[in-house]
Amino acid sequence: MVEKIESRSYDMMEVLTNNQFLNPDIFAKAREARKNGQLGKRLDWDKVREIIKENNPGEIYAGLLEDWVCTSQCIYKNGRLQEWDGAAFVGSIWATPVICINGVVQDCWIEVKTSDTGSVNKWFW
Repeated sequence: MVEKIESRSYDMMEVLTNNQFLNPDIFAKAREARKNGQLGKRLDWDKVREIIKENNPGEIYAGLLEDWVCTSQCIYKNGRLQEWDGAAFVGSIWATPVICINGVVQDCWIEVKTSDTGSVNKWFW
């Protein structure tokens, strides 16, 4: 873990409009990031826990901002952690891990060594 990053919020319609769904450039972005030794980004599970503890939100979805349609999944709903079915991707060397809380999307990630991103697509609980 390198450092925690300040959060930004996104408009959900903007996220869906700008989504890279099935865009072949996403593979080129990943190859380029790996070639350049770019640090990876992983969902900040500590922040997710803190949000749940402090706010008890109705729903939390997690996924990658630039490929939200294919990588997001509900991880928390109605006070309960949800079963992971493999849909949520929460680590990447090219995309931004985000959470969506009651319709509001925000950054929620920390930097990690590139090799660490592949093993983080699992629940933290």
